[in-house]
Amino acid sequence: MLSNLGPVEVLVLLLVSFVLLCVPTLVARRRGVEKLGWVVLTSALGAFTGVFWIVSMVLAFTLSTRETGDDSGAAPAAPAL
Repeated sequence: MLSNLGPVEVLVLLLVSFVLLCVPTLVARRRGVEKLGWVVLTSALGAFTGVFWIVSMVLAFTLSTRETGDDSGAAPAAPAL
């Protein structure tokens, strides 16, 4: 089955696979998780097994995020004297 693929199809398959491999890392980075390295490591291991890719997706969605402060855009209150 795979022997019938041409070079363009193989290239597209590799690009799609690479994008899918990067999804957990992109999700974790977008969320701002504290332990991004763990997500990257499990995602890289997931390239070979597939099991760790699922683990990295779970980590990307469940790890705690860094505090980003108040996003309301209001000026911070003056300290009380």
